[in-house]
Amino acid sequence: MLCFCQMVLERNRRLRQATGLIVLLSLRSQTNCLAQISPQSGATITQPVQKGNEIPLDKLELFCFFAAGPVATYAKYILQERGADFTPDQDFISSFSSEVQRDILHGVRPKGSHKTAPDRDQAYELVRKAYQDQQRHLYQTASSEYQKALQLAPDSHLASGVRGPIVVRPRFCEGR
Repeated sequence: MLCFCQMVLERNRRLRQATGLIVLLSLRSQTNCLAQISPQSGATITQPVQKGNEIPLDKLELFCFFAAGPVATYAKYILQERGADFTPDQDFISSFSSEVQRDILHGVRPKGSHKTAPDRDQAYELVRKAYQDQQRHLYQTASSEYQKALQLAPDSHLASGVRGPIVVRPRFCEGR
């Protein structure tokens, strides 16, 4: 029998995954992205020519995107549409426990080289640490680190979407 706290944690895990998907779907609302056919698994993700304002995901945005737990087919679709401006290294990839996420990240190739602002690099480090704390159920610490990251990169809609589920964690589960 699951204790009440474990049931709430499981429910919140599902909510966290749904939150990330909702944030990303709202960004792509002009396109029916759920009806797209997923790319071949195991293949290198090709980077199409940029369309309009769709700039490649930087380290901060890609980490937040995968921390939100997107569905694999949607993650592949977004990476095909936007790409990334770097190749994720083993340290980046190992942050995620899902084998599916790690397989997708292994296929990412840079679309182009972009210089990131130092604030975004610092925000990435904070988000990564916050995500690790969240996985260890250190919600207060994670929330504080997400908040600092958002102050460094206030234009990061994905970072704010990942922080959402941390804010709504029940107080009785703190310190688990």
